[in-house]
Amino acid sequence: MLEMMYEPTRVPLALEAALATGLPVWFGMSARRTSDGRVVAFHAFEDLPLDEITKFIPKTGVDVAGVMHTSAEIVGESLRTIRKTFSGPLSAYPDGGYFEMPDWKFVDVIEPTRLETFFEQWHSLGAQVIGGCCGLTVEHVDAAQRVHHAHSTR
Repeated sequence: MLEMMYEPTRVPLALEAALATGLPVWFGMSARRTSDGRVVAFHAFEDLPLDEITKFIPKTGVDVAGVMHTSAEIVGESLRTIRKTFSGPLSAYPDGGYFEMPDWKFVDVIEPTRLETFFEQWHSLGAQVIGGCCGLTVEHVDAAQRVHHAHSTR
């Protein structure tokens, strides 16, 4: 799994190395919102459009592509950008809170019921791997499970 792919000079190198293993490859990128509201790659020193990262995802060889370590509010838009160039399975796992050196701050973490509506949206966009990371809890994972169960019993 390639995590937090947002640095355009590293992405091709990481992809090449991962693909050379012959193992399944999952490509995960991270995004952030700029002060003027745009969704860009997580890169801290440059506002790179997401397609500057997704353009590196090859047509074959990557088994899953998705968004990780990203605020739930912008995961959907990020998945739509990935879908423009990648037709395979999508993944989505947001974080909660924010990082401030040297620690993660678990404040203003999204409520599980609100996150469940995002999980539903991401499922409708084609996300098959849905979860959570930093700041999210068992209650958030339960929300993902409810969405999965609702769709698997239809």
